[in-house]
Amino acid sequence: MTINACMCLTSNMYKAWRNMQHLLPLYLIISILPGIAAITVLSVLVSRFKNRGLIYYLISYSCFTVNLLVNLVMFYSGINISEEISYSIFALLSFNIPFSILMHIALPLSVNEVTKPPGKRWIDLGIMIIAVIQLVIYWTPLIMQFSRETQTIIFGPLFPVVSIIQVLFICYSVGIIIIRRKTIKNLTIRRYILTLVVIIAVFLPVIFYDQFLLSGVKSIDTVPVAVIFSPFFYFVLSLITLIFGTRVLMSFPGRGNQKSVLFQGDNKASQDAVLQNLAKQSGLSVREITIIPLMASGLGNKQIALELNISPKTVGNHIYNIYKKLNITSRYELLALLK
Repeated sequence: MTINACMCLTSNMYKAWRNMQHLLPLYLIISILPGIAAITVLSVLVSRFKNRGLIYYLISYSCFTVNLLVNLVMFYSGINISEEISYSIFALLSFNIPFSILMHIALPLSVNEVTKPPGKRWIDLGIMIIAVIQLVIYWTPLIMQFSRETQTIIFGPLFPVVSIIQVLFICYSVGIIIIRRKTIKNLTIRRYILTLVVIIAVFLPVIFYDQFLLSGVKSIDTVPVAVIFSPFFYFVLSLITLIFGTRVLMSFPGRGNQKSVLFQGDNKASQDAVLQNLAKQSGLSVREITIIPLMASGLGNKQIALELNISPKTVGNHIYNIYKKLNITSRYELLALLK
């Protein structure tokens, strides 16, 4: 090959690298826009329903957004983890550490709030302790350190362990949702969460790849599959969140003071006691007692029919009898009686 041919080939490779470098911000913008809208919808849901599960999920989602921004900034800068990098890039990586840890622990905490698994308090405590330990050791050579002499990042012996822990948190969240999905009474919320589980399961191999590949990044020319798919994964989650979040907001307009309408609250036992008292006083049937919590959780007639495997017309008749026996005319009055 001649010198001119080599120079031409080098020039073409450099142009290709520059083109790819400038495509990443466009990819970021396309991915992040629905994410911002989804965060807005989640924030409205949190302010309206005051549910801790939603709060944890919002925290995890927001940290995912920060994590995505940091990753794409690094790759747009053309960093090479295994070779020479600047101190500012290491500072950017260090800045992202708390957000990365918070993202991975907030997800299982959110799942625990929704499904209420046995030993929830101890599980939550264990997750938080692991997070604190991670945060402390992340600033030590056990995980990674920056060499000023060679301007490289040196990964410590515990770096793979941290990655494994983060993957285990994701797997735990998926597993608990699948095992305890029937504890989620609201059908819309259950469908949304199960949809998220399916999406996470589809992207799980890429998530694994992302967790274990950081030390293998070579250059912007060989962007790992995970870096390409993480924004797409975020984009899909954002669209699903927007669709279901909007449906929930439309189903419960103007209920700023209603707490635990969509989710089972901490006062479930007291609500059950109130329901039993109402049943005795008003002569409610067993089927009507079964339907009332489903009504209070926000299910419509068709959703209740699917839940109980009966016809919507039968549900309508039961609701008519409930209103008549309790001397009420709307679900708002029913919710007031259950307080």
